[in-house]
Amino acid sequence: MNKAIDNFLTRSYRMLGAMALVVIAQTPAFAAETEVKPYQMGVLLNKAYGRTIDAGKYEKAVAKMAHRLDDSSTGFGMKNNLCVAFVKTHNLDEAATACDAAVAEASKLEKSALSGKKRHQSEAAESHRADLAIALLNRGVLLAVQGNTDKAQKDFESAASLGSRHTKLAAENLQRLQHSIPGDA
Repeated sequence: MNKAIDNFLTRSYRMLGAMALVVIAQTPAFAAETEVKPYQMGVLLNKAYGRTIDAGKYEKAVAKMAHRLDDSSTGFGMKNNLCVAFVKTHNLDEAATACDAAVAEASKLEKSALSGKKRHQSEAAESHRADLAIALLNRGVLLAVQGNTDKAQKDFESAASLGSRHTKLAAENLQRLQHSIPGDA
């Protein structure tokens, strides 16, 4: 019986990984940034209006989701996707709230997975580590467009250090940030 549960949980984690496909929106955070390689943000396609956001319908996604941000049952996907939608609609105060909430939720989930049963802690922790990397990546973009380069750099570095499948994206955003900081070599 335990083997059947183990197999089910293993398949569930793999399926969640496939369902939580992250699409990187390679559009600039703001239209004025088109002359340089844009920052990249991560949207969870199969969660919380991710496909709507991916299609560039940011206002529609915000209208559908924004009222739920303060709901304690709102999960990581909703918080993460709201972060992206708010950045893309230039609602930076709301974006800060959503981005911070996504980072906090992903951190909590990763810690919870690490304290779980050993058999499944590795897969769950890896999945939540990838979520945390995306949340840090997105918050880093917000901080960069707000001009808070020190904090943006820390978020990009933290995302890159997690060793998830999003390390390359974090490194690319970090490189873009460093090229945009006047006086830095």
